[in-house]
Amino acid sequence: MSLPRKIRCAVESVVDHGGRVYSVELKPDRPIPVFQPGQFLHLTVDEFDPAGFWPESRVFSIASSPTERNRLRICYSVKGRYTQKMERAIAVGREVWIKLPMAILSSSPTRRSSWWLAERASARLRPS
Repeated sequence: MSLPRKIRCAVESVVDHGGRVYSVELKPDRPIPVFQPGQFLHLTVDEFDPAGFWPESRVFSIASSPTERNRLRICYSVKGRYTQKMERAIAVGREVWIKLPMAILSSSPTRRSSWWLAERASARLRPS
């Protein structure tokens, strides 16, 4: 399993699906590490200095194939402060940072095919 890496990305496209739901295609500045279906990433729209601390971010399921290492897609809906910030900040040509892969997945060996589905997960650390 790969250790999480921090990678700069350019926003290549933003698709507005309506209802404040978006798909974002990212072009990493280098190939992304190998990941498994079901793993996720952290995304920040804030400035990041690799010598410093990781800024505020949110987690997103990776919506691209694990075989595609030069493009990455996420989908999100605007639900809170940070996704509102993303809606304002993310535009074609804009730089964002990702940290991936996150989560350790394991399954018992089987001869049958497996499907892994990721669903929104969040934790509230303090009342809003």
